[in-house]
Amino acid sequence: MVGSADIIVSGLALPILGFTGTFLVPIHFSKKNRTFDIPEGKVREIHRDGMNGTFAYKNGVPVLTIENGDNPTEAGKTYGFLVARELSKFLGPARFLNYSVGAATGAGVPRPEKVPHVIEEMKAKLQEQYPAMLEKLEGVVAGYNQWCDENGQPGKKIGLDELLLFHMIPERCHFNFDGTEKELSDTSTVGCTSIATKDAVHGTVFASNTDWESYGILGALSICVVEKSATGRSKVGFTLAGLCGILSGTNSDGVVVRMNVASHSTKEIEGIPALFFNDYLLTHCSSREEAVQIVERSEVVRLLGAYHLTVGDREGASIFHLFQSEYD
Repeated sequence: MVGSADIIVSGLALPILGFTGTFLVPIHFSKKNRTFDIPEGKVREIHRDGMNGTFAYKNGVPVLTIENGDNPTEAGKTYGFLVARELSKFLGPARFLNYSVGAATGAGVPRPEKVPHVIEEMKAKLQEQYPAMLEKLEGVVAGYNQWCDENGQPGKKIGLDELLLFHMIPERCHFNFDGTEKELSDTSTVGCTSIATKDAVHGTVFASNTDWESYGILGALSICVVEKSATGRSKVGFTLAGLCGILSGTNSDGVVVRMNVASHSTKEIEGIPALFFNDYLLTHCSSREEAVQIVERSEVVRLLGAYHLTVGDREGASIFHLFQSEYD
């Protein structure tokens, strides 16, 4: 039954933040309230175009009966057509509350165009795990939109993507739409490259580029910092003016470090940022082997999150893929 903050629409419960009564119906269910425009004793029915069902009040309770439940598409189409009159009035306020109020309070879901990869992945999972439900959703869209066409309401149609997202409103308290969309997207703001090879004359040779979105500013701030030490190791590091940590560099013992960024979801702070970790290795290591020991076993210094690390010396190079799965 409809609760104080929910309204059943097109087979899903949409939280309306208690504002439902302002737009459509009282926020509490009561047999005295008639949200659906069906007089007592009358029946709204459809028996054509693959649709077969009835909608009527029974003892004050709205009951929608689908006769062709064995066919997901036809069942969905029947459902969508029979609730379309009220749904067409509801969608405008629902979209406002979801996309405007909900976006401001964190209670809504994004517009479909904001999360295309999330939607495609969800469709793929439905197709794989519950294809009948995907067919039913498609049927609801078809039935509802057919009613809109037949009743002069073409501007109030709904799409499969939007209907699917409405079903994810209960997931909003734990599902990160924006973060997941970024993870699923093929677009990346960075694309660094590093290589290491052996040269018969010079030993280990490194080459790399840093490919970040510089916005026309950061590239111009690139700087090579030479830090001399009378008691320890001198260092040469490439970084941005004002940053103490380094992107890549070498020390007076011939140890070289280089980083490439990597995607991951860091939710706890257990170590230091990569730029500082790179500097720590050059400050404390006289060989690649010492650096490898710190990366693999050190309890003194740890990383904040994921990245690719290349470290080497005259004898060779090692590459680490750090914190990019739950097993790292």
